[in-house]
Amino acid sequence: MRSSQPVLPGWLTYLLSIAFVFSGIAVVVFAYFTFQVMLNRPLNPLEQSVAAVAGVDLSLEQTGPSDVPTLLPGQATPTLIPTSEPWEGTDRVNILLMGIDRRPGEAFISRTDTMMLISLDPVTESASILSIPRDLYVLIPGHGRDRINTAFVYGSAGDNPVGGAALAMQTVEYNLGVPVNHYIL
Repeated sequence: MRSSQPVLPGWLTYLLSIAFVFSGIAVVVFAYFTFQVMLNRPLNPLEQSVAAVAGVDLSLEQTGPSDVPTLLPGQATPTLIPTSEPWEGTDRVNILLMGIDRRPGEAFISRTDTMMLISLDPVTESASILSIPRDLYVLIPGHGRDRINTAFVYGSAGDNPVGGAALAMQTVEYNLGVPVNHYIL
């Protein structure tokens, strides 16, 4: 025969029921607000504004005479002599490497797909690379909190062609606490 005693005391069953109801309400409220944020967020923060982008010919087709001399069979390859003195500095140099993904026909400014901070130390003759996640939420100076890859978009919106790189460098400096000396795009 089975015992008719409940497995849990009545007060514990009551307390667990209340906790379950409040947990369900919290999940529904969280899902609602998350959906609202994602629904109202633009895919490209500046897609309404059309930025003037300097026309740069990136085609690989050669339009003029080549500056590279052609060698005849048996002729020695010329050795290039550097025109500047080697750098003798002892300070660490930090370079922000950025890659953008722009497809033909896109009217808006592209975000940076790849951001890497390269640090060169001439004293120890070593190099370090930090890959920065493109969806990392940071404080972008003058624009509030957003993903780090949108710093380039915000900076490129003006007439300054290097504004995107400058704001991306400033954003990395501010959030990572590392000075950025140069950039490569």
